[in-house]
Amino acid sequence: MASCSFTLAASVLGAREIGYWTTSDLIFDQGLGPERICALFLSSLSITTRRHVAFIILCGSIARYRAAKKGWNGEPEDSLARSLVGDDCARVSDVAARFVSRCWPQIEALAIGAEAAAA
Repeated sequence: MASCSFTLAASVLGAREIGYWTTSDLIFDQGLGPERICALFLSSLSITTRRHVAFIILCGSIARYRAAKKGWNGEPEDSLARSLVGDDCARVSDVAARFVSRCWPQIEALAIGAEAAAA
């Protein structure tokens, strides 16, 4: 299984979790990576929005780690999240890790579905 499918699935479900339903559809339909997800929010980067974007991209990174630990380094999501929330990155990462753990069956199902659709 491609770890990028897990990154995409977790980012989509993370966005839905915090109420970004339309954005989650766009992330899924366009297969957006972390940099492009950040770019979606450039015009509205309040502290709350920065935390939300960091959560979404960190969900993707953590799911990629969970799907394929070998070779994982957390980039570019870690650097992007740190630039968005600074010292709050560890807390946001902890919340994202709990979310990924709790929602792993849904993330896995969405990732497998995305891979099947792409094949």
